[in-house]
Amino acid sequence: MHTLSLGSFSQPLPYRLVRRRGVRSVTLSYNARSGLSLTAPKHYPLFLLNRFLRSKREWVKDMVTRFPPRLSSTSRQSREEYLEKKEEARAVLLSRAAFFAHLYNTSFKKLSIRNQSSRWGSCSTAKNLSFNYRVAFLPPSLRDYVVAHEVCHLREMNHSKKFWDLLREVFPNYRELKQELQGIATSR
Repeated sequence: MHTLSLGSFSQPLPYRLVRRRGVRSVTLSYNARSGLSLTAPKHYPLFLLNRFLRSKREWVKDMVTRFPPRLSSTSRQSREEYLEKKEEARAVLLSRAAFFAHLYNTSFKKLSIRNQSSRWGSCSTAKNLSFNYRVAFLPPSLRDYVVAHEVCHLREMNHSKKFWDLLREVFPNYRELKQELQGIATSR
């Protein structure tokens, strides 16, 4: 187990380093239950990994502050948190979905808030949007990226070039946002 010093935090944060063949880029993910994980190509130089980690310190601090590490977590605690935050999430995400639907000149029928463990959001062919309640508590740029992504599916129900071109109209940096989002676990 390796550690990352976060400056103002009292103790260094442990992280797991996973080296894999076939992996092309370095990714950092954080989950309150399993902690910080750094995935890298098999022979990626250690000094570059250390540089990458140093560049992500502020992001790590933000994640640890927003989602403190849990030694153990029960599904009951998770359900209680979901029920406590569901309506706040609905208000935020409904407002953002309406904004992006207007911007993209489309509409949706229903918006659902769920406690999903593997998805940030989805869009059905019946024009219903569904979001993980945690989306509402992401940094605003990531929250809006997720919402706009699902709203774009109201017009393009796939991930074709037309879909990405549509998303790019509002989020020219969608690739960076997508990569950053992949570093954050959907369930804590």
